[in-house]
Amino acid sequence: MIAKANTHDNGSRLARYITSGKEGEVAELWELRGFASRDVLDAFRSVHIMAQGGKCERPFLHVQVRNREGEVLTRSQWQTVADRIERILGFRDQPRAIAVHFDERTGHEHLHIAFSRIESETLKARPLPFSNLRLKRLCRELENQFGFAPIRNDRPGPIKFAPTRDQEAQAARLGVDVREVLETIRQCFDHADCGHSFRAALANNRLVLTKGDRRDFVVVDHAGGIHALGKRLLGLPVSQVRARLSVSFR
Repeated sequence: MIAKANTHDNGSRLARYITSGKEGEVAELWELRGFASRDVLDAFRSVHIMAQGGKCERPFLHVQVRNREGEVLTRSQWQTVADRIERILGFRDQPRAIAVHFDERTGHEHLHIAFSRIESETLKARPLPFSNLRLKRLCRELENQFGFAPIRNDRPGPIKFAPTRDQEAQAARLGVDVREVLETIRQCFDHADCGHSFRAALANNRLVLTKGDRRDFVVVDHAGGIHALGKRLLGLPVSQVRARLSVSFR
């Protein structure tokens, strides 16, 4: 089982996607809960109106969940998956839409959940600390619960980014899970296509990209810990990292 989460800035586009699917797919909207309207397009537009009060540019969290071919869940089990995701990400009672997409050729299905990040009382967006790491851990638990073959968590290839002794000491002092921080930084970097998108992805996980005193770039975590963006972590030489990220500071 694989689950991935991304923030989204266009509610209308997201609503159309989860209710129509890609070419060759049939989509079924299972649930629309907690929104101001029972029409999905109007419901998602209302979230944008609320988001303006808190100046949130990406007011939706879109989660996709897929199983291997042949691994089938009932509707009740998919509902369990959605509820577990809601709890582990801290989105209990937030408005959400649940849809399932079916492949017309194979009949294989996968799940889409769209959450509103905007809290009705404060109009602020809910934070997303380490959301994809939390989903990864949940998937291993759900695989065991449903009797599915587990998918490996570890990254293939020679790049390893175990924390150094200094990083371990810093993390112990600040009360931070340094392995979770490093994995999140690497995931944000791998999925970003430029410095701006990397910085935005980090921000969604309460991490800040900045220039270091002795390093070109570092990431500061929510507790103030500093993490260098070197080859050990990103798997690229300094020159390539510099070229990819420098645009974010222009």
